[in-house]
Amino acid sequence: MKLIVGALAVALLMGCSQKRQPLDNRDPCLDFGPPESSGFKACLDRRAQALKDLLEGTGKKQYQIVFDEKIDP
Repeated sequence: MKLIVGALAVALLMGCSQKRQPLDNRDPCLDFGPPESSGFKACLDRRAQALKDLLEGTGKKQYQIVFDEKIDP
């Protein structure tokens, strides 16, 4: 029993002592260049327009709902 408790304690300590990988919270627009670049600014403009279209309900719809059954009103 002591061996099992000891093994669990060691496993817990070893697992908790490992450093976690940092979260990747970087801006995906950085793939287009540094913040001062025209590619970065164009990416931000596209994201802003997409968000505006989403919130206003405008823009190109990229989905279609298809029903196989007729629904009587």
